[in-house]
Amino acid sequence: MMCLLFRVASTANFHLRNGAVLWRLNWLADTSARGMAMSCTIMANYRYHPDDIDDNSRRYAENQVMTASDHVLDLVRQLPAACTAAGQRRPREPAATANPVVTR
Repeated sequence: MMCLLFRVASTANFHLRNGAVLWRLNWLADTSARGMAMSCTIMANYRYHPDDIDDNSRRYAENQVMTASDHVLDLVRQLPAACTAAGQRRPREPAATANPVVTR
């Protein structure tokens, strides 16, 4: 998953490398054909907390671990149930050491 982030999401990589928090995901933010093709209409917002920038940046650079807000983490936690309700196979739980997100 993190390899994809590095290669495809250059904006995300820029902000996370500079110590930002993945703050919010906005559904239907860009409903143009390009927005649909590039991001399924989803737009991310990043927030910088001056006291945490150095730690966040170091964690991301050294371990490919990003910091996310409670809003984003709540969405991630809902994903397995949403997939099951839609009739899809439940995603495999990631190993504890492979978790790319930490709470604030």
